[in-house]
Amino acid sequence: MIKNPIPRVRHTVLCLSLVLFFAACNKISVVPTPTVPAPAPAKKWIVSTVAGSTTLGFIDGDTTLVQFNNAQGIVADDHGNLFVGDQGNVSIRQVTYSGHVTTYAGKNISNPTPLFGNIYSLVRNSQGDFYTIEYSLIRKITSPTNSSIFSGSLSVNYLDGIGTNAAFNFIGNMAIDNQDNIFLPDYDISDNFHLRKVTPGGVVSTLTLKDSTGYSSNGLPNYHYLYSIAVDASGNIYVTGNGNCLIKKVDPAGNVTILAGAGDIGFKDGKGRDAKFNTILGMTCDASGNLWVSDGDNHAIREVTPDGTVTTIAGQGVMGYSDGDNTKALFKYPFGITVDNKGVVFVMDNGNNRVRKLEYK
Repeated sequence: MIKNPIPRVRHTVLCLSLVLFFAACNKISVVPTPTVPAPAPAKKWIVSTVAGSTTLGFIDGDTTLVQFNNAQGIVADDHGNLFVGDQGNVSIRQVTYSGHVTTYAGKNISNPTPLFGNIYSLVRNSQGDFYTIEYSLIRKITSPTNSSIFSGSLSVNYLDGIGTNAAFNFIGNMAIDNQDNIFLPDYDISDNFHLRKVTPGGVVSTLTLKDSTGYSSNGLPNYHYLYSIAVDASGNIYVTGNGNCLIKKVDPAGNVTILAGAGDIGFKDGKGRDAKFNTILGMTCDASGNLWVSDGDNHAIREVTPDGTVTTIAGQGVMGYSDGDNTKALFKYPFGITVDNKGVVFVMDNGNNRVRKLEYK
């Protein structure tokens, strides 16, 4: 007799259904382990060399083939170029960000009387013209073949006026504001100090200052009398004093306060009077109002925020030459300093004859 096959079929179907059910449940219940993203690496200031070599000389070219001679002033444009006042070579050198160097203007420039030379400082106006300090006068350079005496003369004196009718004692550094006004410290070996203003039309005047800080704005001796100066977007002027070891702030009304510095030499970060410097050789302001300082005898680059907080960005307090992050980089008498429109800092590392770059990345 043949047995009914239906129960076996039902049993098989039931087993298969249970298998599929449990498989589905297991599939649904599997929860993948969430992927935890790796923490982003901490940013650091990285120092690199754009152009230059240890040997003094006068050679155009690329990166390490280039030679400078006592270059001091430096300014960035908005097109990826740097311009350097190469004092020893009596020239202005153009440096691309990739490190290619050419001579922009030299002593063969037109209208060289008095002689084009002794370039201590270099600024650029909104039209792309350059101004250089030479001895006791300011030269305006509108192209590689065209220059003129903008204000002052070789006659060392103190006189407000227009153009060459004005006179300066000893001028070494200057800054330019958003309206193309030039500001510069003017002093003599008798410790007389004046803060002078030169308008785009060449009118020279002396600012009236209300200074009750108790610290001299001159304070001899100092490094070749080259007092550093900078101006921010709000019209505040920053100038070194007391032997270039403190920074004064001059507001648009002429009120003078101490932004940072203890009044004596040292190497210390901190806020306001707690910080210490040693022979500031260059200053500039960035778009956020931070002040960038070349602290020459500390061989370091310092940042000063608007509230006076001083931080060492790079440099170890000893002279040397080394690229790398801010814990390794070394400088030797950093001089001129400039910040481009992207916040990259460039320094004319005078003692190493090199243009250095600082990037936060």
